[in-house]
Amino acid sequence: MNTDSTTMAHASLAQEAAAALHAISEQAKTENLALVAALSADANDTQIAEHIRAMVALTIGHLSVDAPATTRNHAAQWQAWALGVANGAVQTVPAAI
Repeated sequence: MNTDSTTMAHASLAQEAAAALHAISEQAKTENLALVAALSADANDTQIAEHIRAMVALTIGHLSVDAPATTRNHAAQWQAWALGVANGAVQTVPAAI
């Protein structure tokens, strides 16, 4: 059976684009802040920082090398902010990312 790799590639790119748009949406930001708040209720500062760093690594690790420059730029800004939060260097609620 032949598989049309072009169609599969387009479907994969469309899925990545949809995931990237969701990741930068206000809903995703709200969900992520709620998850961080839930974690922080029973965690100490070291555990919180470790969880944030893990979320950053997982998210950036799933960013496609073929992602558009705008997506990579937004991801880099978010990464810098999130790691700053983990390191205690910046506020936990971003001004505007």
